[in-house]
Amino acid sequence: MTHHKKVIQLPPPNTWAYWDWVSLNGANPIEDWRKGLSEEAEKLFNNILKFNRKAPTQLQWIGRGRHFFLEGKGKEARIWELVFQDSDKVQYRILGVFWPKHAQKQVTFLLGCTHKDGVYDPPDWLETAIDRKKKLENGGAKRHVRQVRESS
Repeated sequence: MTHHKKVIQLPPPNTWAYWDWVSLNGANPIEDWRKGLSEEAEKLFNNILKFNRKAPTQLQWIGRGRHFFLEGKGKEARIWELVFQDSDKVQYRILGVFWPKHAQKQVTFLLGCTHKDGVYDPPDWLETAIDRKKKLENGGAKRHVRQVRESS
């Protein structure tokens, strides 16, 4: 049907849209996590989002670490992570999914966590992210748009 004269091919969106996972009662754990970041870490997070927003594909994103998709259960759930580190050597991770599945350049953040000296905070980070993805898929959660500051 792509050759039909009345079909208009729309170009893909130019920028990525970011969304936060939000519970049905309105709690936004992603925003709560962001508010708890140091000034340096918050600036790093915003700059990664600002840069990645303009990338043609997720393969050009920065902040990916060694892997893009998590391994094991996280990979099965198609959960990926962005990683950045502050000057105190605290590693920050934001876990997310491409959601809705068939939308172009739509990202939903599921969980923010830290990793230092082999310890994750929260310790049940992967299980929580998988559970939040399931809730999103089953209508047990909603999304809220994440704004990216242009100046930082």
